[in-house]
Amino acid sequence: MSGKNRKIALCIAGFDPSGGAGILADVKTLESNKITAIGIISSNTLQHDLSFDSVEWIPLEALKNQINFLYKRFEFEYVKIGLIQSMEVLLALQEFLLAINKNIKVILDPIGASGTGHIFHAMKEFPQIENILRNAFIITPNIPEAESLGPHLAAEENAVWMSQFCHVYLKGGHSSARPGYDKLFLRNGKSFSFASKICDVAEKHGSGCVFSSALTANLVKGETLHYSSLKAKGYTARFLKSNSTRLGFHKL
Repeated sequence: MSGKNRKIALCIAGFDPSGGAGILADVKTLESNKITAIGIISSNTLQHDLSFDSVEWIPLEALKNQINFLYKRFEFEYVKIGLIQSMEVLLALQEFLLAINKNIKVILDPIGASGTGHIFHAMKEFPQIENILRNAFIITPNIPEAESLGPHLAAEENAVWMSQFCHVYLKGGHSSARPGYDKLFLRNGKSFSFASKICDVAEKHGSGCVFSSALTANLVKGETLHYSSLKAKGYTARFLKSNSTRLGFHKL
């Protein structure tokens, strides 16, 4: 174990030099929520909170080697995965993690595009999306991502479809009708709605990374999925309200 009475979570994500998104946002969020973060960089990006230039991907075998090396030293049950080179690489990583420990739970934050508009990959074109969902504990798409991750046109219909394979938290920040209104779809068919109690928030770089990492932190603590979702939404809302810039502050 690392730290005094703290549990551990592994995050696999891209490196954003501005610190707003990617693995730095994951680490800040996990540590702020009193979870020891260990991390693996899936890519080096040239970006900041206002613009994206380019990305260099870390080879799959290098990612596997780092996972294997870390697992020999640390005990972790929850793995948060963010930006990955392709859906093929994502599936290979999931299968590798589950081969190491079948009880590992993957929190998947699907990133098809950066917050500044750079398109990484078209998620719907990968034929084995169902296997990726089966290998995840929960997936946390926003509305545009959910629209590209299923057979339907509407995000909520796709969220319901995805929930037959894993839990789904549909983030509503991109909703024009009800911004900030989120929905959790459980594999057992139940669903829950979450409305933000904090107003006058400012758009932030990396807010999706922050939410999924806060969700992971609460799951690591042993909280239920419903309560973890509620706590993660509150943490993210405070992050969005923390200042008027694109780079938020992290605090409980």
